[in-house]
Amino acid sequence: MRLAVRRRIWQAAFTLSALLITTLAPLSGSASYAAAPSTSDTTVAAKAIAPGSAEQTTTGAFAAVPGAALPTSTQFDLTGFLQAATLGGPGTGPGLGAHQGGTLTVNGHVVIVPSETIVILPANALTWQELFAQSPAPYTGVATGLALADIPAPISTYEVHVVGNRVVQAGQDRYIAGLINISQQDLNTGAGYVNYIDYSTGEIRVGGTITVDALGNATLNAANPGARVRLNDPAIDNDGDGVVDGGRFGRAQTPDARFTVDPDNPTIASATGFPMCIPRVLADPVALNAVGAFSNPDDALCPRINRTQRFGGSSLLSPTTPGGFSATTNTIIPGGVTPGYISLPNSQAPIEVGDYVTFAGTLVNDTATPT
Repeated sequence: MRLAVRRRIWQAAFTLSALLITTLAPLSGSASYAAAPSTSDTTVAAKAIAPGSAEQTTTGAFAAVPGAALPTSTQFDLTGFLQAATLGGPGTGPGLGAHQGGTLTVNGHVVIVPSETIVILPANALTWQELFAQSPAPYTGVATGLALADIPAPISTYEVHVVGNRVVQAGQDRYIAGLINISQQDLNTGAGYVNYIDYSTGEIRVGGTITVDALGNATLNAANPGARVRLNDPAIDNDGDGVVDGGRFGRAQTPDARFTVDPDNPTIASATGFPMCIPRVLADPVALNAVGAFSNPDDALCPRINRTQRFGGSSLLSPTTPGGFSATTNTIIPGGVTPGYISLPNSQAPIEVGDYVTFAGTLVNDTATPT
């Protein structure tokens, strides 16, 4: 089948269900539109009528009135791809610096973003100007890196939801934003079992296939390695000593700090709400040596003792591999549920291989051939 694309347009079908709608004369005055009387679940198709013709008016519920003025103000609610974003401009207000407004374009509508507007991101909130100031290179300060018109174009489209008022000012029809939400794709999520953790990068693999040898060493199947997931976790001071010591939930790293985790309200958490983490170490902190003792350093902010390990049992992913972790861990009462272990209720619990996770975030390109 051969498809020919003529133009990029939005197509929509509208169904009227016993609604009272006022039909306005077009701004150009070159034509009027008349619709059939409204009935429940009736699809209405517009028809162009020459001004002054016998068909210009109807006896139905909706009739065009030549020269009718637009209402001075109505509400609007738009959702679509962020096509363009600018900083400053006429009608955006007197704000300077972080308080500055601008414009955005969505579904062909140019929307004014007033000074002092706060933009809501998945786990963050920024002013309109901060979207530009905090954008990663090469966009920093000059573009958001989120709009289709930005150069270079972003790796993916970004979804914007804008609610506001349409007003007539100085004879012009203007859309003015009141609420703005931006995400890469609001409902895009992934889920699966953690099959591998690369402690040197803080990256986990979700889903896919792994191969475990007789010694319990796991390797990724190159044909199906699973989804690569990293925490967008900027460096902060975790213990209040004035020294930056990693991210809130794992190794400090961020390709775009605007789409960060929420460091104050756990966005990396268990099903019961307990904060989870990825240890900030270079090797698996629960690996055992020949005499059954831990062989690698632990992360004091993400301690291994907050997960109940089942020595002598079997791994969730490989019945022949000794070890593994219980599905539940008691971190409320020091001592937990395993004799000899002292859990830390005020510390996070580490994510381990075999955990089932659901994740949501932004797609980024970290190499010339990302996987």
